[in-house]
Amino acid sequence: MYMTYIRSKISSLRKRTTRVPVAASTHEETAPSFEPASQTHINLLPFELFSKILLICLDADSRTYIQDAYTVSHVCSHWRNVAINTPQMWTGPITVSVHRYFLREGGKERPVHAEGLRAWLARSEPLSISMTIDGFRIGMWAPQTSSRITQELVQTTSRWRSLRTRQGVLPSLMKTLAEGGPFASLEELELEDSTGEIGDNADVATIVSFLNAPRLHKLTMKMDCRIPMPWTQLTHLNLHALGHSYSSILDMLDRCSGLAYISIVLSALHFPPVVRATPGPPLNRLKSLSLTVAGRIGIWVMPFLDLVHATHLESLTFIYRRQPAVWGVLYLTDFQLRSPNITNLEIGWNGSPLPCADLISVLTHSQRLTNLTLDDCLFDDEFLQALTVKDDVSSTLAPRLSSLTLTGLPEAGLSEVAMKEMLELRWVSGDSDVDMGSSRRLQTVVLGGEFVFSTAFRDAMKELQASTGFPSCIKILEQYTS
Repeated sequence: MYMTYIRSKISSLRKRTTRVPVAASTHEETAPSFEPASQTHINLLPFELFSKILLICLDADSRTYIQDAYTVSHVCSHWRNVAINTPQMWTGPITVSVHRYFLREGGKERPVHAEGLRAWLARSEPLSISMTIDGFRIGMWAPQTSSRITQELVQTTSRWRSLRTRQGVLPSLMKTLAEGGPFASLEELELEDSTGEIGDNADVATIVSFLNAPRLHKLTMKMDCRIPMPWTQLTHLNLHALGHSYSSILDMLDRCSGLAYISIVLSALHFPPVVRATPGPPLNRLKSLSLTVAGRIGIWVMPFLDLVHATHLESLTFIYRRQPAVWGVLYLTDFQLRSPNITNLEIGWNGSPLPCADLISVLTHSQRLTNLTLDDCLFDDEFLQALTVKDDVSSTLAPRLSSLTLTGLPEAGLSEVAMKEMLELRWVSGDSDVDMGSSRRLQTVVLGGEFVFSTAFRDAMKELQASTGFPSCIKILEQYTS
């Protein structure tokens, strides 16, 4: 009841004012004169309970989060007191678009003043915050106005839980921020072209370094970023490496001995290597590997797998954004032999045909697979028939499969009969003749693409879903576009 009331209150107040000034001071007389809420029972709630209700109603991921936080704080003196003394309310992600001195909210730019920025940051103390610095342009950082904004940012660097820089950050500003103190709370860092204005011969370490970030473990960066990082403590790395050699990418990974998650955007090769590469040092902690192939050149994309040795890998994602492509199944199956514990496999092939024999070979090497996603992969009924449960469960492909996602299905080339038979036999109940155990049943199915499923097929899937005695889901996406 209270949450409904507060949400309706926020909605009604939002309609009465186009903008709650971000620069509003902490004095009550500057707040918009909304009607008091003292007549409601909600004001009689204990402080702790009321503040928790406010936090639930204010969604930090909402497009209007900043506006809603200020709106709540301007309803009446009681609400204002609760809001100002609830630091968690002011810890949502904040974006400072510096060159226009704007605070960005949900794609809309709002005028920002140093006073408003100071008030927002002060109310979040002493908690950590997520900061995004956006909108830098050469010559747009005017000295006469930037000093106040910069000062407010510098004073909070030790509380930044995450930092994202967009559209290029001038190294001079990064240096100023770094000089404000150690990044003691920084856990996640995303850099975009942060060394673009630094000469090739310059010592980047003298300008900015994140070696003094003891908690940093998630990093997103371009391959040519030269900023010193605490490589050995990283657990998550998102690397943009288009145009860089596979050996140089491997050298980068060798620095990060503790990685559990790797996501790389890389280029394809014109020709396969004359000699198969030898895997590099084992990445013993790696659990998830995601490779996205982009760029405008090359057709060979699998040879990179020869370089990776990840015995404990559990999740492999391979996304290809170009046509045509050479599948190179031996690279993948050899990789599977070195990584026998993969339970989650996702392949996006951008509409290029995948030989049925190759797909079957991949699944033959995936005995522990529980989640399979194929997006925009052109296969036919032969693959669906191969995926069907056999009388001898030991000969069934991916016998532990519990989640299957087939999206980007072509308009032609598949039959509902083959799809229906495969799903029915994998959607077995405990007393069926073919019993793979409840832990090995297919429980979640997502289908989508240009293929149009008939009403009869949809009805059959509803009956199949209703026949099971455990939580399950069969979802057919409407007008799916991969």
